[in-house]
Amino acid sequence: MTTTAKNYTKGREGHHIQVLILHSAENQELPGQAEHLAQWFAGENAPEASANEMIDNKVIVTSVDDVDTPWATDDFPINLVSENYELTGHAANTAAQWQDAYETSVIHLAEGEFKKDMVKYGIPAKHLTDSEIVAIHKGNTALKGIATHADITRALKISGGHTDPGVNFPLADFMKAISA
Repeated sequence: MTTTAKNYTKGREGHHIQVLILHSAENQELPGQAEHLAQWFAGENAPEASANEMIDNKVIVTSVDDVDTPWATDDFPINLVSENYELTGHAANTAAQWQDAYETSVIHLAEGEFKKDMVKYGIPAKHLTDSEIVAIHKGNTALKGIATHADITRALKISGGHTDPGVNFPLADFMKAISA
């Protein structure tokens, strides 16, 4: 695979992936949205942002290879050490919306991808605390785990930051599933 996103940084400046980060893409909940999102990140009018993998209810599409650095969290030190997954959905989803048939399929695909990548990068099924995120940001290479975009925003006090995948995302269930 070759990175297709327009905006990313080639390579990882010698860093290794320590954190797997969940995002919500804020796009339509329809089949084909993973490819659509990857095309958007690659397009002429692409945002100054990118992510590694887009996940809809049917497929996972890579937009930034894991050897390259996505512009995903508004924090370059975290971007250097993270793999970022855009789930088709909305941060404003209710708990019921995250449990509908479409989102259930998205989440199950994400769980499988996380399990695979946890093995690949030696990352435990551990939800990182704010202090651990700050330590990773400051260069701690021993810590590894899982975070949401909202966790990164909160821990690093990023102004105007993100709340995805939202307060109603079933994170406890997701962490349980990737632990199994």
